[in-house]
Amino acid sequence: MSQDIPSTPQEDDRVDEETPLLHAPNDEPYSVFTPTQKRLIILTAALASSFSPLSANIYYPAMNSISKDLRVSPSQINLTITTYMICQGIAPMLTGSLADQAGRRPAYILCFAIYIAGNIALALQHSYPALLVLRAVQSCGSSGTVALSSAVAADIITSAERGMYMGLASLGNILAPSIGPILGGILSKYLGWQSIFWFLAITATSFFLPLLFFFPETCRGIVGNGCISPVGWNRSIWSHLHPTSATPHSTLPTPHRRIYFPNPCSSLILLFHRPVGLVLLANGVVFSSYYAVTAGVPALFHELYNLDELGIGLCFIPAGLGSLASAGVNGVLVDWNYRQTRSKAGQTVHKNQRQDITGFPIEQARLQIGLPMTVLAAVSIIGYGALISVQPPLILALLVVFVICFCITSAYNVMNVLIVDLYYETPATAMAANNLVRIGVQWTYCLVSGVIVLVLPLLGAVYLRGWAWRKRAVEIEAQREIIQDRETSYLTVLILFNDMYSPTAILPLLWPTGQFFHWPSHQLDIRYPNGPWITPGMELDIRDTNTLPEINSAALKCNKEYIILFIDLDAILPGTHIETVILHWYQAGLSKNCTQDSPLIDIPNHGSEEHPTAPYIAPRAPPNTHHRYVYLLFAQDGRKFPECFAHVIPKTIDARAGFDVREFMSAAELSPPVAMNYFVGRHEPGHGETATVPVRATTTSFRSVDCTTSLG
Repeated sequence: MSQDIPSTPQEDDRVDEETPLLHAPNDEPYSVFTPTQKRLIILTAALASSFSPLSANIYYPAMNSISKDLRVSPSQINLTITTYMICQGIAPMLTGSLADQAGRRPAYILCFAIYIAGNIALALQHSYPALLVLRAVQSCGSSGTVALSSAVAADIITSAERGMYMGLASLGNILAPSIGPILGGILSKYLGWQSIFWFLAITATSFFLPLLFFFPETCRGIVGNGCISPVGWNRSIWSHLHPTSATPHSTLPTPHRRIYFPNPCSSLILLFHRPVGLVLLANGVVFSSYYAVTAGVPALFHELYNLDELGIGLCFIPAGLGSLASAGVNGVLVDWNYRQTRSKAGQTVHKNQRQDITGFPIEQARLQIGLPMTVLAAVSIIGYGALISVQPPLILALLVVFVICFCITSAYNVMNVLIVDLYYETPATAMAANNLVRIGVQWTYCLVSGVIVLVLPLLGAVYLRGWAWRKRAVEIEAQREIIQDRETSYLTVLILFNDMYSPTAILPLLWPTGQFFHWPSHQLDIRYPNGPWITPGMELDIRDTNTLPEINSAALKCNKEYIILFIDLDAILPGTHIETVILHWYQAGLSKNCTQDSPLIDIPNHGSEEHPTAPYIAPRAPPNTHHRYVYLLFAQDGRKFPECFAHVIPKTIDARAGFDVREFMSAAELSPPVAMNYFVGRHEPGHGETATVPVRATTTSFRSVDCTTSLG
């Protein structure tokens, strides 16, 4: 028999309000951090990223002194720069992958631990081989922080504000090359070259300790939009000591993560993806031009203006000021143009909500600012080359350096923003690829302006075709995932119970017959009112599943009671990339009525004290998604409902999310299911519903339940 859910309008409203995951709300804030907290977090990330370029540039003024003290040639000292740059390109590929899996805090802790130890060792060493190796160690520790700064910004800032905040996040990486030579010259001249490494070690330690104490975890795969409380190394010491002052969080289950060894290939693969590969290549060339100009300043200005080391160091101030100005001015322009492009497309801008870019030309919104800045950078470098040959007044030369650095930094930051827009789910990995390309082309100094001109067609192709390429890639990926889901759904269901089936029971699943696989037990016959009997893997419109289904008991025994579970395998916690299981229905006391001809089993109208009912919640997958919904039927055999799972009774997200089927079966002492079935719930966007790209899960989560006591 079938029956409607006994509810009142008030109850339906309560379910709508208290089960946001089942309704996929579109008003979930992108980040729960306040604007002040966001600025402090990004400022911290920017300062952390400054140690890599600072360590590279503070070293230059001391090269002659180091060569003399260690009794090696200048070319051998130059080799230490080469090893530093090689590690600067490779190390972020590992730390970026680690940060996207384990979180930003563990990655920062690892980077600074290596970096501080490397600097102390460099200050104490007195041999060339040690210098060569330890410079590589120093680079491995510091270089990962550059990718992390952009990743942190992507974690908490939406596309609508990304221009300004990404500019701030890159300030440390841009300003440090200007400040480094000044500090290096002063320290080397008055305290000796060893003082450079002591300075870096002390400064890094002074910065790292507050970061370790206060800096929150921002990785969306771990804390979502900040509403999930982190654990272990992902949790700051301050929040451990003051739990009430920690970031606001709900009672959503903390994800259980499996961390794999960082895969550097994940960054390399991006170089071959359209359109991001073209953007990465262009960005690497543009940023190399910054070093092409600044690296030539010491020799040129010493020859033309007879400046000493301190005077040459001061000449880097205009470069830093140009970069600083670009972070503010260009950030405002980028965000303004984003809003204008959204408005022209008839779309509303939501600053604290993630908006789908599948139906939006994000490439054009960014490159309408980035392309002109790239052209201006090339023109200004050509002008600088022509001007410097006639020995202009020093103030004029410095003014041109200011303009060059302003344009280069603006173009570089715009492309950084676009890279994060395209790969916001794994921004650390994407920025590691950006760092690799940037390091790999720094020897093109003599043809810098020409090379910049050569990459303009690449950006033009991204501007004109990037949106189409991205939409095609999404379509191909969606088709692939649908096929893969159909082929693996049976196996996925059984993996939940892999400790309850023998290999011979699972083996038939690996050999499809037609479109479906063989079940290891009876198929549970299910149908919703006025609908067909469900065959495993059948697609159903979730709007046809609002009432309790009919259950066929043809293969079941008379005078025997059964328990039914109904779960969603593909739920995503709101505001996160965390996949979990949702319990939609628990009912005990189902029995076959052997006195009637009908094969249907009776479903009690209510539960009992020993077997309370978790009321039925109809499938409500978000628009434009396909979720797998599984029915499991167990023999009751006098088993009682485990008290440790009493939290699943209410019809709320906090109650039903993170349901661990195997743990429940163990607590209730249930035997393997006697019958099962599943269908794919399809939610095509209706009138007034927004068609969004489904969120891709990066980790899974189950609620931890303490069932150590006997549960009957």
